Amino acid sequence: ITPAASNPTSITPGDTVDLFFEFQVSSTTGVGQDTIIVTITGQDSLNNNSLTTSSLISWFIEEAASFTISSVNPSQSLVSRGQDSVNVGVLVRNNGGVDINLELLSLEFELKDSSNYAGELRKSFPGGILIEPDSNITVNFKVNITDTAELGPDIIDASGQASVPNMKVVLIDTSASVKGSWTVQQRPVLQYTTFVLDKDTVSTGQQNILLRFTIENSGASDTTATAGIDSVQVIVNGIANDSS
Repeated sequence: ITPAASNPTSITPGDTVDLFFEFQVSSTTGVGQDTIIVTITGQDSLNNNSLTTSSLISWFIEEAASFTISSVNPSQSLVSRGQDSVNVGVLVRNNGGVDINLELLSLEFELKDSSNYAGELRKSFPGGILIEPDSNITVNFKVNITDTAELGPDIIDASGQASVPNMKVVLIDTSASVKGSWTVQQRPVLQYTTFVLDKDTVSTGQQNILLRFTIENSGASDTTATAGIDSVQVIVNGIANDSS
């Protein structure tokens, strides 16, 4: 227990003074009801008679509060420029012995500037989201990848703030225990390079005529998303043959 340096050492007649002391509660202190007793002794300035007064207050000691961002979990390991609403789940845990209110949660990006992304990058919760002791919740963010996002890998982290209800205790976590990651790719571009038949002239009733139609997914292989071919439609003399 440490008295404040500015505490007064005398009181003139009819006046009141405030005395301040700073102290800490040991991490090994038992929980439950406790009492603080304050006793003040002094003497008068006329004949040095002893003076004394005392008072007590009661308080309740709770287990320590705890706020931890456990992990950041993107739903995809590969994302594309221009892609919207990619889900990123952030797991938040209360390892303490009292309720906490989650007030703020933000996504952080370690390898690329946050301007590469849009949508839900920061969430505040007026009034807080209650997290009970020894429990966790998941907060989901919908992230948009901008059309000009920098290509390549990125690491996704999170920071946040919580508080203890009815107490002036603020809890902050600046980094997740387990971070997430993804790779930003450019969208695939399909274009055909060759379109040939194995015969220039055919006759009626002829079969097994080979058509070769070559398409390309342009772009560097390490940063371009794979293009899936869902169907091919060939139209000959206005008649469609859908091979989906």
